[in-house]
Amino acid sequence: MNEVTTEWLTAAECAARTGLTVRALRVYENYGLITPGRSAAGWRRYGAQELLKLNEIGLLKVLGLTLNQIRDLTRRPSSSMLRQLVELQLDTWKYRLAEAERGRTVTEVALIQLQEGRSLSVEQLCSLIRSFEMTAPAAATHMSAADEEVPPYASALDRYLGHYLRNRALGVTTITRKDAKLVLEPIGQSALELEQTGEADFSIPNFDFVLCFEQIEDGAAKRLVIWQRGTALRLERTDAETANVIKQTIADRIKDGTPAPGSKEALRQILDRGRAGTPDYDQMSPEFAQVARGQMPYWQIVGQHFGAIVSIELLRVSNQGWDIYQVQHENDVHRYRIAMGDDGKVHGFSEASATAEKRALV
Repeated sequence: MNEVTTEWLTAAECAARTGLTVRALRVYENYGLITPGRSAAGWRRYGAQELLKLNEIGLLKVLGLTLNQIRDLTRRPSSSMLRQLVELQLDTWKYRLAEAERGRTVTEVALIQLQEGRSLSVEQLCSLIRSFEMTAPAAATHMSAADEEVPPYASALDRYLGHYLRNRALGVTTITRKDAKLVLEPIGQSALELEQTGEADFSIPNFDFVLCFEQIEDGAAKRLVIWQRGTALRLERTDAETANVIKQTIADRIKDGTPAPGSKEALRQILDRGRAGTPDYDQMSPEFAQVARGQMPYWQIVGQHFGAIVSIELLRVSNQGWDIYQVQHENDVHRYRIAMGDDGKVHGFSEASATAEKRALV
């Protein structure tokens, strides 16, 4: 009886659907942990056996094993390996549940102290951070040129060139070509070269983004999907004239320092309702709401620590078209960035920092 079904995934699809990065897949291949097959055109493809191995690798990494140790362990043949690993995975989740319970206790104690008007100690704040800490992805390693995919003829990349739009208020992402490399021109940022991982799949070195071009008709892709940590942003192709109008509109707003309609009130609601633990996800785009659900417990704790809002002041409009505000809380002053769509919904929100703006590709 088969334990899994058969389906082939490209490197980008495998990365997007498993939450790994394309570079991590290459690292595992370099260590001999996986051996993906090849399509007729020579691109890597991942099937059931590779996915089983990736599940196995992930589990053993959680248990603290190095890649060399995992390689040595998994070379030992065992007909019951999958069953044993699933049993071990169940034990791991039980352990994580116990850890989550301990984290909940730390959070509840901190919340009670804040509600009673008492401040938190440095150790308590550190404990809160530890309770939210996620396992960091494995460090990327450098690959030799011989380890890269062999790109098709450069002219075949022209089908992906053009302008892609998610929301008129958020600007346009442009794809150009430099020799045999596609180049991504994010809104208000320096261009980034893309690494081809499949016929229509690309990644960005040093970023955890996967780009997939879809609906290739009449020699041109109609859609660009950008994946990050399981969240997909879908951008539709638009013509150059429309792109230029949108770019000029945003440039004028940046120059004049004009905030997007409703951004100040939306910011206030996010902070107030986040502090109260009653976020309004209908106020957000579906993609941002997915991200926000995971972040709201953090914002509730931080909001209660900072206190109620005293004042909100617009500082500027960033190069990406996000509105940057300075907020005076009862106990501290912080800066936030918020992106509003032309649908009146919040499409992005975070504390304002150079790193946050660098990572905002669309």
